Amino acid sequence: RAVVVVSMVYALIKICGADSMLETTGIFGILAAFLAFTSNIWAPDIISGLIILNTQVLEDGDVVVVDGYPDEYIISKVTLIYVILYDIRNNHRTLIRNSQFTQSKIDNLSRVASTDGIRQSLTYNIGYPTFDAHDNEQRQKQLLSFKSRIDRLFDNVQQQSIERKDIAVSEKRAFEWSLTSAGDYALQYTLWFYLDKLPTTKVTSSVRKHFVGTRYKVNELVYYQSVIEQVTLATPVLNQVTLNEISVGSDDKQRALTF
Repeated sequence: RAVVVVSMVYALIKICGADSMLETTGIFGILAAFLAFTSNIWAPDIISGLIILNTQVLEDGDVVVVDGYPDEYIISKVTLIYVILYDIRNNHRTLIRNSQFTQSKIDNLSRVASTDGIRQSLTYNIGYPTFDAHDNEQRQKQLLSFKSRIDRLFDNVQQQSIERKDIAVSEKRAFEWSLTSAGDYALQYTLWFYLDKLPTTKVTSSVRKHFVGTRYKVNELVYYQSVIEQVTLATPVLNQVTLNEISVGSDDKQRALTF
């Protein structure tokens, strides 16, 4: 392979008419020509690698999210040419060129902007309650009763999440929830919570339990509490039925149901 590479570089020098380089510098001229002709391939990776190493924003063991990729990764190794990543969701080992890595937006989950931790959110569609009272005062009581059940639901989820050691939520910030949308079929509530600091490790299972497992377990607690508080998380499906009268003749009429 080395002979082939040298031969190709020599041929390129002859084609480009750079014979003087060979006459003055010999083998060093071939090497310099090789670097010059291939700089557009290796130079961007080396420059990007130097940026990663010198800025110290991304270091070995950091958990990152790369724009365009759905999974989270642990940085295993940074070289001048490539970066080795560990996929925490499926344990894949990924190699990506430095130039390609730095061209995307990179979120470093191990270095958050606040000591509160990583802010996460879960969204739920809750069916509209039925208000059958005839006066305003009774309807207001029914509405307050419904709101109290929602508040108890999320408040109990917060208390149980903090008490359980297998759920890595931050104790510094309380859970937050709010009605974020009132759609045609359901009320959309969003629950926000903060994760505890991610562990400094390259073991994917540890990060997976902390980052992914916590979301799933909080979601599970929400379902359990919804059953207790009799709050349905199933979005109802509504069918509208109309009866149309279609004239067929002067004496005959046909009725059809349209869905």
